[in-house]
Formats: sequence, C-alpha cells, structure tokens
Amino acid sequence: MTISHVRFAWAFSALLVGCPQAWAAPVSALEVVQQESRFSSPSRIAVIDMATVFRATSEFHEQRDRLKKEVEDAQILTKEMSREIQTMSLQLKKLDKDTKDYADQEFRIKRKTLDFENYGRELQLEFRRKEATIYRDIYLMVSREVAEYAKEHSIDLVIRSVPLEKSLEDTDPGEMLETLNRIIVFQKDRCDITQDIIGRIKQHPVKNSSASEPSN
Repeated sequence: MTISHVRFAWAFSALLVGCPQAWAAPVSALEVVQQESRFSSPSRIAVIDMATVFRATSEFHEQRDRLKKEVEDAQILTKEMSREIQTMSLQLKKLDKDTKDYADQEFRIKRKTLDFENYGRELQLEFRRKEATIYRDIYLMVSREVAEYAKEHSIDLVIRSVPLEKSLEDTDPGEMLETLNRIIVFQKDRCDITQDIIGRIKQHPVKNSSASEPSN
C-alpha cells in the first residue's frame, strides 16, 4: 500500500467517525419514489367561463328583468317629483320676495328638493343591493353545480377563465390588458366545463330556483 493509499484510508475512516449517518444503509430509488409520490400525484383541473354561464341562465335574466321593471317604475315616480318641484318653482317666481307667501313657498321647495334627493340616494342604494343579491344568488347556484360536477368527475380544482379565442390585435387597450392579465395562457378544450355546467342548470330549473351554499 502506498503512502497516498494510507492517507486516503485514514481520511475516509475519520470521515465515517465524524459522520455516523454515513454508516446507514443507502436509500433505494424505489423508497425515494415512494416518499415523493404523495407530493407528485397529479391533480385534475378544470376551467369555467362564469360570464357565459350567467348569460345562459334563464333565472338570471328573469331576476334582472324584474329589477329593471322596478327601476322603470321608480323613474316614473322620480320624474313626477321633479315636475312637482319645477311647478312649485314657477309659482314662486310669481310671488313677491318680501312676502310671507314667498318665504313659505321657498321653504316647501327646499324641503321637497331635500326629500327628492334623499329618495334618489336611497333608491340607488336599494337597487345596487338588489342587483348584488341577484349576482350572489346566481353565483352560489352555479358554484353548487360546479362542486357537484367536480365531485362526480374527481376534479380537484376549478378555475374561472375567459374565452381564449380573442386575438390581441382585435381588442382595444383595456381589453388587451385584461387579456394579458389572464391567469391561464393555454388550456385544452376538454378542460373547459362551461357547457357541462350550463346543461346541468337547464336540467334542474326547480332545484336551482333558490340559491344555496355549495356543499363541501
């Protein structure tokens, strides 16, 4: 044995003494695969275009039409209130400013105008709240269908998406930025469950007449 061989043997034995774990049996490739398998199991992912589902849901349009009718009725009332204030203002011009009748009429106009403005603000808030409720209820209904569909088809994750057919050249700057900010760059057609969910909703009109929380 040469001097270099002796030095190598001594250094190797010192390494083993300093690192007892080096004596452990080597881990087989199969064991490594088994340890990593629980992290590397593929997940099934699907995408859905919620805007398309909303547009294809009859209940969404029915609720929107009812709200639109309420808005139109309210506009008739607000126009009547506005005409009444205009009539009172014309009457005010016919009165002498230094008279009690003028002061009383001016007070009535201010009070009527304040009532009109308050009514308009309250009406606007009420309609916004009703519109938000419509979107919330339809969203919950769709979410429930998506959850049930995902369970039936062993899908682990459903991501909201938008149609990918649009080319960047055909969109305005705002739409182009929205396109560039999309999470999904590419997807296979079989990943899109939009039409499947639309079909389920159309098959269950009574079931979906009142939205509820999606089950876990």
